[in-house]
Amino acid sequence: MPGRRCVGNRSGGRFGWQDTNPVAESVLLLQRAFWVGTTDDRRRTALEHLPDELLARGLLALALAVVVLGAPQLVFSRLQDSVPDRL
Repeated sequence: MPGRRCVGNRSGGRFGWQDTNPVAESVLLLQRAFWVGTTDDRRRTALEHLPDELLARGLLALALAVVVLGAPQLVFSRLQDSVPDRL
């Protein structure tokens, strides 16, 4: 992808799996929020140094986290009253 300068691209594709790490995504989103705004040309900086689909992947990771944490919470809250009775 032109303009994408992530670890995966700079290393010849050897570290492409690091771009899918949710922690790395959150760090890149924090950098976009705080660092990109301090540069002279925000748009060019974001295009050159951040992945193109960063916001979409961040929202996907957030939605996945809500599902992974929310579904067990719903199950536990429904079973919360009946478990002590069974013990």
